Amino acid sequence: MEGDSPLTVNVMRLGSLKGRIRVEYFTEDASAKAGVEYEEISGELVFEEGEDQKMVDVNIYDDDRWAPTMEFKLRLRNPEGCDLGKYLHLCRVQRLDDDLFPSNTYREEIEQGEESINNISAFNLFWEYFNLNVQIPGMAWRTYVTLFLDQLKNMYLLLSLVARTYLINVVLADGKDTEDELIFPDRRICAVLVGLSLIAPMFLIHYWDYKRVSMDIIGRSKLFLQTTLLRKYLNYSEPSRQIVSAAHMQVAITQEATDVAQAYGEVLNLAQNCGRVFLLTGFTLWQSPSLAPVMALMPALMLIFLYFRSAKLSEVSQLAAPLRKSVVAFVSETCEKFNLIAEYEQRSQMNEIFEAKTEATRISEIPENQVQLNNDYFPKWLGPAFSGGYIAICSGAVLDGRISMGVFLAMISVFGEVSGDFEGIFVLLMSINTKIDSLRTLTYYYNLPTDSPYFRELSLKRKQTTEESMLNLRSQPPLHPETGVLRQDLMSITLEGICFGYTPGKMLFEDVKLLTAEQGQIIAVVGPHGSGKNTFLRLISDRLNPDNGYLFVPSHLRSLFVSGQPIMLNASVWKNLTYGDPDTKDVDMVRGILQELGMDSILELLQNDTTVPEMVAINIEPTIAESGDGSSRTLGLTSYAPLLGGQQAEEDEHAQGLKHIQHEAEEVSSQQWLKTITYSEKVKISLARALIMNPEILILYRPFHHFDHSTAERLLEVIKRHHSNRGLCLPEELASTRRPRSIFFSPETLEQAAEAHVLWQIDHIHRTVFEIGVEDLNASFMPASAQQYHDAQKATLLDKLAARAGLPLRVGDSAAAQGPPKALSTISENRRPDVPKALIKAPWAPPRNGFGFAKSSDSVSGTSGVSTTNSPSTTLSARDKRDD
Repeated sequence: MEGDSPLTVNVMRLGSLKGRIRVEYFTEDASAKAGVEYEEISGELVFEEGEDQKMVDVNIYDDDRWAPTMEFKLRLRNPEGCDLGKYLHLCRVQRLDDDLFPSNTYREEIEQGEESINNISAFNLFWEYFNLNVQIPGMAWRTYVTLFLDQLKNMYLLLSLVARTYLINVVLADGKDTEDELIFPDRRICAVLVGLSLIAPMFLIHYWDYKRVSMDIIGRSKLFLQTTLLRKYLNYSEPSRQIVSAAHMQVAITQEATDVAQAYGEVLNLAQNCGRVFLLTGFTLWQSPSLAPVMALMPALMLIFLYFRSAKLSEVSQLAAPLRKSVVAFVSETCEKFNLIAEYEQRSQMNEIFEAKTEATRISEIPENQVQLNNDYFPKWLGPAFSGGYIAICSGAVLDGRISMGVFLAMISVFGEVSGDFEGIFVLLMSINTKIDSLRTLTYYYNLPTDSPYFRELSLKRKQTTEESMLNLRSQPPLHPETGVLRQDLMSITLEGICFGYTPGKMLFEDVKLLTAEQGQIIAVVGPHGSGKNTFLRLISDRLNPDNGYLFVPSHLRSLFVSGQPIMLNASVWKNLTYGDPDTKDVDMVRGILQELGMDSILELLQNDTTVPEMVAINIEPTIAESGDGSSRTLGLTSYAPLLGGQQAEEDEHAQGLKHIQHEAEEVSSQQWLKTITYSEKVKISLARALIMNPEILILYRPFHHFDHSTAERLLEVIKRHHSNRGLCLPEELASTRRPRSIFFSPETLEQAAEAHVLWQIDHIHRTVFEIGVEDLNASFMPASAQQYHDAQKATLLDKLAARAGLPLRVGDSAAAQGPPKALSTISENRRPDVPKALIKAPWAPPRNGFGFAKSSDSVSGTSGVSTTNSPSTTLSARDKRDD
């Protein structure tokens, strides 16, 4: 956290702790820059015999300027007497900023929420953003250079006005009274020089405009907003992600970030126009001082109109903006869920809904366009009004000789220029004012809560618990090397007092008592359907944050949650498989895992994948993914060298842009394979991706749900081999050098659950989780306490059924004692004596989920009958003249 300095990073020594070892360390920039966000350090750590931990301190700089969550790296290198961990040699450090976007000036209003943000003065909020944007690396000098050199056009305008006046009043004038003002005695040469003076500056102006485009101030501003907003979104807490839908975030990144960046560029254009008006006003007063009131009246009228009309434009824009967003959200959802629409034959209905939404949006935009038109016409009226008034008033002075023809024509030209410039200023101000609505939206999105503070506290607590556990383990004798177990492997994964609910006041888990899993165990989490297995596994993996309680995972272990629903990237086969370990070059290991999982079709696709390392090595040109630290997951500004400025940087930017275009073209062509594979193959890819990453803790939600019995058995055996070898398709002789693998999963059958070392039972009735033995399992994975509850509910239901049918039960007898088949059969026989008993008797089966009757495969038709289903309630149905 910004302000909590220094940061302490623990370097852990794993193994026998014998002998003296050493290793070097150094910091490396990522999105955070040394000397700006943190202090660059490097050095050497020496572990004496028996020492298992060393500390490295890094100073984190504090300031009052907002910055996104940035990160830098701490690396280990050049080990002596030891080996570096494949993953643990690199530590990514996130620097959390405690300031608000765009500044802390309006902290109180921003913290109160969206409505309060909308009440902040538009131009005051934009001023804070302007100051923030200037502080982007390389943006300050670009902004100041642009503000200065943009005045070249204004100076050229002044030069042209003076040259035209000189040409008319001196060079082309008749009479000897102007000969003293000639630059050369020959008037023809003077005319040529005047013409050349209007041509020569255009080369400089053209060159500057070309360089201005290359500096790309708007593009860099947009890049900053887009990358930081995405980084912020990726760190959102679960409630924040529920507030901001994916469609709204897409609009924010693509459109609203563009609007705000363009507003920054329009401020620079506004400065140029203001300078132009200042020069023209000065020229006018120099030629005709009496026109000072007129020149003051024009901007005064414009500012008054702007003051009263800006709120109106903002008001109508806010009415249309939500409707435009709803259209984008609807299109996004329609494209994403096309299969559902097609399966239920809802194409026509979706078209009608879309037409209604777009029609409402069209109607809402009419007042906005009308207000915009009226606003645009006001400055258009100023030019003709002032020019016409000047002609009507001052033409007599020209005829009387009191005003020269050159000055008169120049003044008419000035009025036209000034009115045009005022129109430009007015349009820019109105445009900026409209785009500030986008800035308000971004301000709200940027300041929504993230998970980062929670994970920081969790990391600190786990670090402390790990240190305490290590201290306790030092007193134990070292284990034999052949066991492949280290002292650190004896630290348990524990949960205590976990409470969680998706909505306040409605808890899914309440005070889960102490649960412990040893490293290297397979843990099956069982429970009936809807009991919360997915939620509980997500809590274990830190995908969800508990409302209370503590989950301890040793700080040096990696965990991965794999959902039951496969998620495919729009990328090549190789990049989908190695997403968890993008730097891997072990093609044989990847192919081995695919063979173990029986993924022959994916192996064939991999043969032609140009992104496989052995295929990339054939190519001469490096790909985009080879830049930087080799990780395709790197986000932020560090990939953009041009932010540092300079001609070389701009050339690098151009080359990088060409590589990006080539890379995108390759990505598009490599995505076609996704259309050729089945759903079950996608599920296997999801599992293969996890096995390739090979985390120490693997959490699988319903990994066998999509497969038949034989395939599920094969996958279970693959997972067991992954567990025993501490990584599938890795050298067996090196298994002792790898950490034990712990696996949490939710089984589908008793046989799968019986393969686990530990069973954790979810009791959805008492909202808790506890450990059970294999002998406590049943086919429905129902805990004993919940089974008793459901038996009581079933008895109550059957009593109600019998009462409704007019069959009173015996005193002291219960529906449960009589048995569901008997009660149901009696009711049915009394109501339908003409139907054979074999057709209406519903066989009784123990409920798997909830309670009720097992649905019979037979069907009964008639005027009345009993509907029996798996649902928690059984209903009597009667038909009169209606169809079934």
